Order: sequence, then structure tokens, then C-alpha cells
Amino acid sequence: MKDTLLTAYLCLSLMIGAEFWSLTVRVVLIKP
Repeated sequence: MKDTLLTAYLCLSLMIGAEFWSLTVRVVLIKP
């Protein structure tokens, strides 16, 4: 059970991280 929860948490973190980075890249590229 704990491993499943950890895996789900890692996947969620990865997805959120990807969203955050894509957003950051977009802002940085559009700003100049």
C-alpha cells in the first residue's frame, strides 16, 4: 500500500513539475 501511494505521489509530482517547467519556459521565451 505504501509503495503504491509513493509511486502515485511521484507521478503526480512529475506531472506538476512538467507543467510548471513548460509554463516557465513559455514565460521566459515570450518575455524578451
